[in-house]
Amino acid sequence: MNTNRTDWRRGWEEHKRQQILAIARETTPLHRLQWLEEMLQLLWRSGLTKHTSAQERNHENE
Repeated sequence: MNTNRTDWRRGWEEHKRQQILAIARETTPLHRLQWLEEMLQLLWRSGLTKHTSAQERNHENE
């Protein structure tokens, strides 16, 4: 990621905005989807979310 040091002079919010724009330019939708899948797997393995089937979710909503 190529962020400019002058971003810091404009403040934290501008630096953060520039980082997000750089990530969006440097990654493809496929890369972002792969990252999201990895994060969901990490959450499930760590026990922070439960893994349910579509059938189980439908019964919860009834």
